[in-house]
Amino acid sequence: MPTADKTPGNAVTVYIAPKSQRPLLGALTDLSAAGLLAPFHWIESPPDPAADPAQRDPLMLTVDQGRVSTQRFSRAVNRHAVETVRLVVVVPVGHEARDALSAIAELHFQGLGIPGRARRECVRVLVPWSAEPIPGELGHQGWHNVMLSPEASADPAFTVSGWWLTPELIPGSAAVGLAVQGGITGAVSAAPEDGQRASTSDYVKVTRTFVRVTDAQAVEQSLRAQVTSIGARYPQPVRSDTGVPVSAFPDPGGRVVQAAVAWERRHRGHLRRPAAKPAAAPAQRSMGAWALVKMFFAFLLKALAGAPGDWLRKQIVGIKAGIAGSVSAAVFGPDSPVRVVVGGVDASGVPASWQELSRAAARASASLPEEFPRAPQAAARDFGGLWHDLVSGARALLDGSGCEELHLEAYEGYVPERDAIAPGSEGEGRLRLDQAVDSLPAGTVLHSWDELETQRVGRVLRREVDTKGPRAALAQQYLQQIDAWRARNGTRFVPLIGRAIARQWDSARDDIRDLQAKLDELQAQDFGPAIEREQRVLARILRILLAVLAVAIAVPLVLTVMGRMDWVALAVVAAVALVVWLIASVVTFAVRQREVFRLMFLTESRREHLPELATNLRMAIEDLSAIGEAYAQFNRWAAIVTEFLADPLGERQVVAEPHSPVAVPPEPLQYTTVEVEQRHAADVAAEMRRRVFTVGWLSEAWDAFESGVADDLTAEQRSAYNAGHLNLLNEPGHDGSALANWEQAVVRDGVRSSAGQDKWRACLDLLAGSSGPQLELAVMTSDGERRGLADYRRDLSVPVAHPVIAQVLGPAARATGRSLTSPDRHWFAQSARGLSETMVLAASTDPLPSTELVFPSAVGTGSGFRLDEPAYDVPGPSASGQAPVPEPTPHKPSAPLEY
Repeated sequence: MPTADKTPGNAVTVYIAPKSQRPLLGALTDLSAAGLLAPFHWIESPPDPAADPAQRDPLMLTVDQGRVSTQRFSRAVNRHAVETVRLVVVVPVGHEARDALSAIAELHFQGLGIPGRARRECVRVLVPWSAEPIPGELGHQGWHNVMLSPEASADPAFTVSGWWLTPELIPGSAAVGLAVQGGITGAVSAAPEDGQRASTSDYVKVTRTFVRVTDAQAVEQSLRAQVTSIGARYPQPVRSDTGVPVSAFPDPGGRVVQAAVAWERRHRGHLRRPAAKPAAAPAQRSMGAWALVKMFFAFLLKALAGAPGDWLRKQIVGIKAGIAGSVSAAVFGPDSPVRVVVGGVDASGVPASWQELSRAAARASASLPEEFPRAPQAAARDFGGLWHDLVSGARALLDGSGCEELHLEAYEGYVPERDAIAPGSEGEGRLRLDQAVDSLPAGTVLHSWDELETQRVGRVLRREVDTKGPRAALAQQYLQQIDAWRARNGTRFVPLIGRAIARQWDSARDDIRDLQAKLDELQAQDFGPAIEREQRVLARILRILLAVLAVAIAVPLVLTVMGRMDWVALAVVAAVALVVWLIASVVTFAVRQREVFRLMFLTESRREHLPELATNLRMAIEDLSAIGEAYAQFNRWAAIVTEFLADPLGERQVVAEPHSPVAVPPEPLQYTTVEVEQRHAADVAAEMRRRVFTVGWLSEAWDAFESGVADDLTAEQRSAYNAGHLNLLNEPGHDGSALANWEQAVVRDGVRSSAGQDKWRACLDLLAGSSGPQLELAVMTSDGERRGLADYRRDLSVPVAHPVIAQVLGPAARATGRSLTSPDRHWFAQSARGLSETMVLAASTDPLPSTELVFPSAVGTGSGFRLDEPAYDVPGPSASGQAPVPEPTPHKPSAPLEY
């Protein structure tokens, strides 16, 4: 139901009345309780307020939505927003109490102080309680003098009689007239006398008052829902320049995949840096003769000592000494976080979450020694471009706008189905595992975009299946559900972005695993039993050759000692034997140690590549830590985008006002409910959707949604955000960050946005204009007649001369036609709130001299000076001085008043 303003506006209306007018206060309070009146104030004045010190700042009753409170006059008017103070004096005429305020009493209230820049409007409203010629206070100078036409009529064209025939209708009907004169009639805050020059005489005009309130709340809610409700299927965008609809992509799923691939290609370098390439190693490596001879004798000594394998170990260990010293603590230590990253399990052996692995990578990066070289390119920490393209791409795919970064051209096409971008949480967007399995608790929820968590849950379930645990069958069933669910999400934009980041995560972990394996290989000292046996065989051969050498030298030596050979011959034979032995032994050593030399050369080569290995290890660990931070941010943005696309205009947060129709309003106030033919409403809604959902509408909705971010931030974050120092695109994803606070509020409270209201306001502008669709509304009147709203409005808006109740006029006024309302004094005002309207008509006669009314002026009141008003183009003699014609005394009510 359309209601009046609930907050104080820029006008204050104060009714001033004697005690006898309390029934009017009760009627006004009832109308206020029905939501039909704006707040107002009521002063019950004593006969001589100037003599009462308390009346210098009188205590007033304040009525707001039917609730009554008290406050002083000064407190009500002394506000900076007040521009107008309306003083409405209620003047009973034809009333037995004869307690109408005197001119002196009215002057007292007219002199009450108001703010300096406020305008004072002074109106006297004469309420005829009967047609009896009881003397009363009629017209007073310096006031607008208005007499209510004493009728209880629903239509200006209806033939009516005085309300005295049904006295119980008087308070309600008169209250409607007072509300109009006070400017408190619902949404219409203007009054007929606002801005008019006050009368300088005692002339009075008789006014007919009508108010019509059309309640279109139900129609508006239904029509708004048809226009602004966005379901799983999005509206077809229309080009604003040509009015031509944008067609859907021929293959929406394929276009979504292309956009996701473009996103991954564009941002792969932000997540992973290129690995350092090792220097090119020579295709063949050779060993010098002297080095070979030295190695031979070293091996020969170990062979003679019976430990040929120790020689090989010494050679390899010497090369590895530098390697082990720099990487063992950081990489091979039992508590190394690198082991956690590579193994992927926590201390209890349960598959670790990506959050735990990300924290382990951060610890590993911090624990690497400084001698590990750093990459020339620092790890990325600013991922704002990723999320900008994520949001822009999602919007462009759904509303037909362009996204140059993802190769989407404007007007190229659009994706009709929301789930193709981000499936909603009520459908394919989430998967719930109701029962507990292994370390997974009951109620575990997987989101379509969270690929890393889905992989972890899959590993836990697969372990349960492989170990044939007590819930292996259930785990197998869940695995099948997850596989099918992942397959259905395999062509959806936001899940594809999550998988792209997960691939970079897995790539970094694989690199760390490979690099660790290479360093492990450098550290290992086990060369296998075959090489050990080869060393022992070679040692026996060399010992045999050495024995042969010994025999070859010993025999000539014996002969020389016996004198059969001279010493020169001995030296020649020994030299020849030694050379032959050395050549044979070294050649044998070289041939038999080819595999050993290969291993030594390989180890030496890897030692030379150690700087590159260390650089790549540090880089892979740093990248993994950075990818973990990026994935944390992605999780927040994916949740925000999913919630936004599920309700882009924020219409789910719109709460319809409760419908509380007025039961039995007074006759002059017609309260009707607006109706519309359903098929016609559907046609109008379809036309308006075509007008308001133009290309780029989703971007406008995002801007409206994002404008409310500050409401979800802490005070410090809000200050930085408002100052432009906080960019959500660069915010981390951990709890407590601005991004996390926004995401949690959006998931908890939904999308809060003015976009839906903005769209509906545009629709209302279309309906009000001549270029938009015409909504044919109808009303059902109190007498059961169905009428078009335009005709219903025209009853009040078109100036037509109608007679007022003639019983309050003297014979002269009746005879000269002055009992008709003047088209020049036709005051019509209307105010629309949505499709609901409040229409007010105050149709007045030309001002009449007080002497042309049936009520004589009270004796001894007011000033003796009167300024005659001019004739208002009504022919005929003046009726001044003629005695009023008495009317029959009305029946007094015998029951409480009802209206």
